[in-house]
Amino acid sequence: MIYPIVIFLKYKSTKQIREVKDSRYLTEKVTTKAAKEMFEHALKIESEYKQLIN
Repeated sequence: MIYPIVIFLKYKSTKQIREVKDSRYLTEKVTTKAAKEMFEHALKIESEYKQLIN
């Protein structure tokens, strides 16, 4: 049987999301609004799948 492995990155704040740089997109920055949306989405995923995340 194959079990998927998922890595869930948990950021402390939206500011931390904005500070992370992807080397493929150095010129593009994450907007404050996009960082907030990503952070809120991560919180939702974490709460919905809390029993599966170790």
